Amino acid sequence: MTQKPSAVDKILIVNALAVAGVFFVGNTQATENLTSVQHKYHSGVELTFKREKKKVVVYSEATNSLPWLKSFYETSREAETAKQLLPLISGIKQLFSEKKYDLVDAILSEMEFSKLSSAAMVAFISATYPASHKLEHWQLSVYLVKEHLSNQGLDADEILQGLV
Repeated sequence: MTQKPSAVDKILIVNALAVAGVFFVGNTQATENLTSVQHKYHSGVELTFKREKKKVVVYSEATNSLPWLKSFYETSREAETAKQLLPLISGIKQLFSEKKYDLVDAILSEMEFSKLSSAAMVAFISATYPASHKLEHWQLSVYLVKEHLSNQGLDADEILQGLV
């Protein structure tokens, strides 16, 4: 059985991501990942990096560039019903139809957990699942959602079953 990562492991994960070479330059992000480096922390968390260089457009303030997302965040702490979650789900689906995967990825990277109900967190992950293979921040977002759900005393594995 895998244990939850300790605070030390979380710091090591952040450091590993920094070592992986994420550099910000203006509105572009140049990344260089390490070649096949795998490390398994004592808690069972595994990280793998592969060497590749690419430039990715980064929307440093995705929330501010999308009025529907900014509006959603205003009520998302109480969002529990399908009607309340619909703006988020339809907004994400619209971005997918426009093939704006970088923007969806930026939304995931900026996800404001303190403003989200547990249902809104799960809606974020569920709505982005169809393109998860195209979203660099999807796995990390799932991990963070699982952590937040667990901290709320919820069974994250049960709730996210089928998505992870």
